[in-house]
Amino acid sequence: DSAAPDEIEKQKALSAEAAEGAQKTEDELAEIQSTMDSLLAGIPNLLDDLVPDGDDDSQNEEVSRWGDIEALPKKLEWTDDFEPKWHDDVAAALGGYQSEAAVQMSGARFVALSGAIAQLERAIA
Repeated sequence: DSAAPDEIEKQKALSAEAAEGAQKTEDELAEIQSTMDSLLAGIPNLLDDLVPDGDDDSQNEEVSRWGDIEALPKKLEWTDDFEPKWHDDVAAALGGYQSEAAVQMSGARFVALSGAIAQLERAIA
């Protein structure tokens, strides 16, 4: 039957057209996703509604406290000459904390992590 080969060719053409359309749609979706990601990256982190308003961090209000900070040195067996450090100071000393680079990228109070510090952050997040 000569109609069968014609129908097969017609279906092959429709299939190729559908594949081409699907690829075009995938490309458009990738472009839209890229645009959306860029726009979302420019939005700063939003504070929880429970966070009290204030002009800057000097007006922060402590709303809760957990644990006994006075008992911590004894519990952790710190010596009298031990001076605890902030986590960002430790990360900076290890070369994995770039606050200036983050400020240049985001224009806000963000931090760029790299190397072992970035891996640690992903492991515990």
